[in-house]
Amino acid sequence: MALWLAFPIVVNSYSYLAATMHYPLCDSQLAALDQAAGFHWARWFGFVSAHRTLFTILKVAYSSLFAQAFTSVGIFALTRNTTRNRELLWISTLAGFQAVLISGFVPALGPMSTGGVPVWTATLLKIRDGTIRSVALTKESGIVAFPSIHTALALTLVYVHRPPCKTFIPFVAINATMLLATPFFGHHYLTDMIGGTAITAVAIVAYRIATTRAHEPGRLNNREEYVLPPDPTERRSRSVA
Repeated sequence: MALWLAFPIVVNSYSYLAATMHYPLCDSQLAALDQAAGFHWARWFGFVSAHRTLFTILKVAYSSLFAQAFTSVGIFALTRNTTRNRELLWISTLAGFQAVLISGFVPALGPMSTGGVPVWTATLLKIRDGTIRSVALTKESGIVAFPSIHTALALTLVYVHRPPCKTFIPFVAINATMLLATPFFGHHYLTDMIGGTAITAVAIVAYRIATTRAHEPGRLNNREEYVLPPDPTERRSRSVA
């Protein structure tokens, strides 16, 4: 639990640092990719704004991210599924730091609405123009547009609850809803979400490779015991006997 409490603080802190790299904003390129894919953010924004029930459902789903994470930790702890808990933490961490690193080289403000500039966009602008030089950890906000961290964590939650976990279907439902909410409440381009999907895939593959290698003969196994490879000299002595 303590690691999950520290997660947003660490990621946000490094994203603020990455924003000081002052690479050119990439909003025009991201918006062009959205248009090429047939996604029109302004239309989706207008549609959600016009339907209050849909607005409320999506808002609740979008705000559920860390509640889902803490719930997952509790479920896996109660079921003694330490493997899934480890997956959740490491894949989320790997995806988060990928997002922060990429955001430094591909900064973006996100799509704008007529309602004004979102708080996190205003914060990013202040970091870039030097208005903000220091900030209290408790007042930091997420400023990463591309790739979408919300998307990455939603997909990670679905992945760690995959069968045989009985919680798979509920987590698919709530995270599918959260993904629908991400362009609206996260002020994200569709391209941001595609980027979030890509870093999640990289994080999962990297984790699986690392854990597979850790369980190879001659490495530490789950009980922290070192398994020695067969001794070829012993094999030869047995054959002589």
